[in-house]
Amino acid sequence: MKFIARFLAFMVAIVFILFLPLSLLGFNAGRVVFNRPLLKTVLTEAVTESQLIPAALARFSEEVSRQVVLGTEAETDLAAVLLSLTQEGWQTIRVELLSDDILAGWVSSSVDGFYAWIDSEEPAPRFLLDMQSFKARVNSDHGLRTLEIAYNALPACTDAQLTQFLAFLETAVPGSNVYYPPCQFPDLYRDDQLTDYLNSLLEVVNVLPDTFELPLQNDTPPSSNQSGEGWQRLKTTLRLLQSTYWLGLVISVVLFALICLFAIRSVRDFARWGGIPLALAGIVAIILSWLPGAFLTGILVSGPLQDTSPVLRDEVLQVFSRLSQAVFSPMMLQGVIIFVVGGLILVVVGGMMGKQKTMKKAREETQ
Repeated sequence: MKFIARFLAFMVAIVFILFLPLSLLGFNAGRVVFNRPLLKTVLTEAVTESQLIPAALARFSEEVSRQVVLGTEAETDLAAVLLSLTQEGWQTIRVELLSDDILAGWVSSSVDGFYAWIDSEEPAPRFLLDMQSFKARVNSDHGLRTLEIAYNALPACTDAQLTQFLAFLETAVPGSNVYYPPCQFPDLYRDDQLTDYLNSLLEVVNVLPDTFELPLQNDTPPSSNQSGEGWQRLKTTLRLLQSTYWLGLVISVVLFALICLFAIRSVRDFARWGGIPLALAGIVAIILSWLPGAFLTGILVSGPLQDTSPVLRDEVLQVFSRLSQAVFSPMMLQGVIIFVVGGLILVVVGGMMGKQKTMKKAREETQ
């Protein structure tokens, strides 16, 4: 009977050693993912400090310039101006057009939309952005400074471009618009050229809806339904985590109680069967806190992010990396605490019992 009890305790101890770190991971993930204020704070800090927004602005501007119906010249010139900007240029534009307050509002509405999607039957989340503050900022001096940034990124006009433009001016029908080509004209034309580009920008911005739904996929439809399946897998996982993320710790306590029930009959047994499993579980938790991001990144790339643009995908993954730090970082401290507690039980309690046994043996020998 004693052998069976010890065997059961050994099997339960193995399960406990592996399950406790996983339960800590699940609890930390649930603590972050389902804590709206914390999630909004982490994401707001991430988007204001990373290159996610400049990358999204580049993609957003490219999408809008293709979708909005303008005159052929205006559409071509606007697209050329947008494509001439570097990542650094988009970062400067981000500062001009998107204040931290605007970004914080977008993050807040996106997080709320994400939670609403988890509780709904929608196939994918909908991220709705309030564009009114953004449109007002474009229609201010910030918009003009943004155009100057884009203008400074253009190359100087060649003699052929100047000659062609002047020829167009001479033959143009009175009252018609002659758009400047995407290059820097001499200073004599600078103000008029900036006004021309500003009018094109305002023409685009003014037709934007007050609420814009952020596109989650490329224009070309995927060859399969893998993207929708990726979102569905993510929703199923989150729903399961939402209802069970705290349950793992309860099960871990029950497992430890079973170890005590099957194997602990003395203080010395407690040192062995209580201290060793705790110490080993702490070591596994520490190792798990170093879990490479490649595994989690692979899940996102093969699922929800597989149809997004490469630049935007890389920035989203960097933001996800910051968010995952809020999950994995506490595990290091938790693992160390569990290891220290298990070690203290093993060393201190076991040492005390060994010392008592030695003293008892010495007394018996003196008698």
